[in-house]
Amino acid sequence: MGKKIIFYEIIGFTFIILSNWLNEIIDIPHLLFNAPQTPFNITESILESFIGLLLAVLTILFTKKLLERIKYLEGFLRICCVCKKIYDRSKKKWLPFEAYFNKNTEIEFSHGYCPDCLKKYSNI
Repeated sequence: MGKKIIFYEIIGFTFIILSNWLNEIIDIPHLLFNAPQTPFNITESILESFIGLLLAVLTILFTKKLLERIKYLEGFLRICCVCKKIYDRSKKKWLPFEAYFNKNTEIEFSHGYCPDCLKKYSNI
């Protein structure tokens, strides 16, 4: 999705820059509205292209930053503070920790004791 948005931004800014050049070359207001003809100004066209390119780069960088932030926010998992089940947005229900990760990743679980719990519960 993010790549599509950036692609459309690039297409849009390319269209804007090309239409500026087209207007400078064929003088669209003169052709369509019979406005006074203006001479071709290469300096103005280069400056407008540079400004358009600068705006395009800033917009694309800003969009990438926002998309990264959205991806980060979507990455939050809702976990029950009591039973540690995780909310699965696609099924709209709570799943045990192992079931959620087995479904959404290639992680396999093995249960055992960590060193602290082994010390704490080894007398049981």
